Amino acid sequence: MKKTIAVFTHKLRMVGDDYGYVGGMTDAELNFNLKEGTARMYLQCYINNSVRSDLLSISLMNNKEN
Repeated sequence: MKKTIAVFTHKLRMVGDDYGYVGGMTDAELNFNLKEGTARMYLQCYINNSVRSDLLSISLMNNKEN
């Protein structure tokens, strides 16, 4: 199961470095993914200026193992 829980109402300024500067305003999404007993929630931001792009993904994972 995959689900976007929230897309924040305010855009964020994001800067990245993918073999050169890339920056701009972007949305932040909070997503949930459950697959084969492993749950993952992640905050994701993506920036693209048609030449360079960068992705920030922060994840929290929980599985059925101790």
